Amino acid sequence: MDDSYSILRDRFSKQIVQHSMRKTPERFAVLDALNEMGKMVGVQELLDYLTNRRFRISRSTLYNVLSLLCEWEYVVKVQVDPHNVLYGLAAIKGISLSLVCDKCGKLFDVEGEYLEEFRQKSLNEFGFVIDNQKVLVHGLCNKCKKH
Repeated sequence: MDDSYSILRDRFSKQIVQHSMRKTPERFAVLDALNEMGKMVGVQELLDYLTNRRFRISRSTLYNVLSLLCEWEYVVKVQVDPHNVLYGLAAIKGISLSLVCDKCGKLFDVEGEYLEEFRQKSLNEFGFVIDNQKVLVHGLCNKCKKH
């Protein structure tokens, strides 16, 4: 588990306690799975992933956990089309720019100085302090574009 994910997981654990909720294995299993998968995934793919790792979770519990994770902004939900919803782990903090392939759901995190420049420009020009910004850009990855 890398340091940034450890921080996110710890923050989630503390938030659960603050809301007087139980630290259920399902909540952490879903968060861990999304981190391990490293891409935007549908509910069935996530369910299959958990099942293949010998973790049993009902579809309704999975939806409830995903709803909580989205509400608390640990997970982003993307409606690709009317019948296809994808979920993926959100950025830890600050500005994040991710490219999501609308066909395969692969998530590419974009890093670079221009993200910090954008934050600084927002502060200098508008006096606007960005606390947390998540941007998803939709398109097709190289592999899907070729097919």
